[in-house]
Amino acid sequence: MAEKVFEQFVRELNRVFVNNNGPLEEDARIGIDTLASIIKELDASRGKLEANPRLIPVDVARGTLPEPPSPQSSDVSRLAELARVVCQHGSCFVNSNYIDKLGKDFLQHYGSTTLIGPGAPFEIPASCRQDVRCGLIAMAPHLHYPSHHHPAHELYMIVSGTALWQKGSDTATALAPGSIRYHSSWVPHAMITQDEPLVAAYIWWGDVDVIADLVPCT
Repeated sequence: MAEKVFEQFVRELNRVFVNNNGPLEEDARIGIDTLASIIKELDASRGKLEANPRLIPVDVARGTLPEPPSPQSSDVSRLAELARVVCQHGSCFVNSNYIDKLGKDFLQHYGSTTLIGPGAPFEIPASCRQDVRCGLIAMAPHLHYPSHHHPAHELYMIVSGTALWQKGSDTATALAPGSIRYHSSWVPHAMITQDEPLVAAYIWWGDVDVIADLVPCT
């Protein structure tokens, strides 16, 4: 069941991104077009994602993502429903840069899982761009994810929960479900949840092999 829901989640994310008519930075469209090309190639070849048998069923022993609240009616309501299942069954990636810097308490309340990309449950077709990852993050309420950065470009779709998002030196902005957030390479960004959990789907492209790290304090 988890494998089927993972595929449904990725396809629904692609649909929501493609149908977005709001303003978007030009570079951000690279991520949307890249995911769309992967789905198009899959449809032309097999019609479904090809699972990596070594990772299905996923290993949840490494941690669990906090479960998002029941979705409310919105443009991303179906995505939020699927995200609940992904959060329950997705294998939680632990960023080794954060173990000592943020501690056990943070890692118990934050999770990230990758569904498409190197080492993920679903591999990218050989004919498509390979430097891509797609998945989701989840954060428990009242959690501060400090300013961090990475060389990969990053595009978020907020799926569930309204949280504060900060980019660079800009004032933090509350983003609701259905909002899109783009971070270019190495741009510092931070998130703060309030009274509800946050779930956000992401696309990474570029140097996806270098994991995120905290921005040094100056």
